[in-house]
Amino acid sequence: MATDPRAHSLWLDQLTADDPTALRARDPLDGDDRADVVVVGAGLTGLWTAYYLLEADPSLDVLVVEADVAGAGASGHGSGWCSADLSVDGDELVRRHGADGARAMRAALRDAVVEVGGAAAAEQVDCGFAYGGSVQLARTPDDLEHVARRVRDAAALDDDVHLLGPEEVAAHVRAAGVLGGAYSPDCARLQPARLARGLLDVVLGRGARVVEQTRALRVSPRAVVTDRGTVRTTWTVRGTGAWDGGTAVHGVAVATAPLTAERWADVGLDRAQTFATPGPRGVRGERTADDRLVLVGTA
Repeated sequence: MATDPRAHSLWLDQLTADDPTALRARDPLDGDDRADVVVVGAGLTGLWTAYYLLEADPSLDVLVVEADVAGAGASGHGSGWCSADLSVDGDELVRRHGADGARAMRAALRDAVVEVGGAAAAEQVDCGFAYGGSVQLARTPDDLEHVARRVRDAAALDDDVHLLGPEEVAAHVRAAGVLGGAYSPDCARLQPARLARGLLDVVLGRGARVVEQTRALRVSPRAVVTDRGTVRTTWTVRGTGAWDGGTAVHGVAVATAPLTAERWADVGLDRAQTFATPGPRGVRGERTADDRLVLVGTA
């Protein structure tokens, strides 16, 4: 729970370091209600939904229902990447959706990275968004084959992914024992909790209603039953994202104190690139806006 300081991620801690009241809960639902649209979940999924609904029709009465506080779930505990990578092989996408469908999906994901950065800039949401791309590192022959296969798959789906030699990898990030790698421009670094809280302010400013500390008990197309009352609605959007149905991928993360310029000269990542190692036990890394090195691994 974001309201419990012991559960804070680095991203949430940074919010409360700037403002101890940053995660103070908004009022819960006060009995039965009605809205044009009810969005369940005030993470990035739900907040982006509210944002684009109100952009399309500012007259809508949009109510966002959140069990904790906005950004408390996966949105405040992510790796800090905004990436077009689905972690699904290209041939698997084609098998599931056909070649045209797979290419359309990949194009939409690439566009989404650009859209997030553009919307954050337009709405003046200071979330440290930096469009530096991502490098995948290969330290073993198997890793190198995995990376080469990814590059081949990417070309078939119109993705811009390039195979790199060891020296080319070092131009992005310097790591020991690297045999090669690949680079994709379709990834950005950001502070996800700042993005969520910034979007919260934007949608509130556009007229959305957001109730926190209100748990949805039953979600149906025309009503959302909560522990604080029932909301009748014309449309319901389930925006619980990674926390819905136990689909969240849990990991462990470490973050350094801010590093000096001299130390970063040894590491690289001077253009806010992210990096990763392949495989189910791979590690993701990034340079944060306040010059920390963050490493995230799957638990």
